[in-house]
Amino acid sequence: MRNILYLTAEQQLDLVQDLASGRINKNKFKVQVEAYRTRKAALDWLRSQLGDIDTEIVANLVT
Repeated sequence: MRNILYLTAEQQLDLVQDLASGRINKNKFKVQVEAYRTRKAALDWLRSQLGDIDTEIVANLVT
């Protein structure tokens, strides 16, 4: 199983519950982990590019 420690607690819980219940299989689990990782990298890059913009504005961009 892929390392999911860098994911949020909510993401970890969703993934593990879906895998345990059979809603997703191991391959789908891996795909979902990679999607979360890619999304996080994109958000980190976006935040670094925006610099000192108000955090409330940045929060509204990602929700």
